[in-house]
Amino acid sequence: MLIDPDGPLAQTEPARMPITLLDLLTHRSGLAYHFTVTGKLATAYENIFNGFDVQVDPLAGSNMSPRCR
Repeated sequence: MLIDPDGPLAQTEPARMPITLLDLLTHRSGLAYHFTVTGKLATAYENIFNGFDVQVDPLAGSNMSPRCR
């Protein structure tokens, strides 16, 4: 987990307990979303995703049957 949102991104500590599926589904896992962060973390998201408005087709190039899409 990031220790200080305004501090270095490499300054992290392990989560106090394992993140569960319920934590992920209820948005209490401690993960940050690109639209909720500022500062260095927001810049890192921009660099990784090449901007936030990139439209990605999650099924593009998949091997899923058209019937499953």
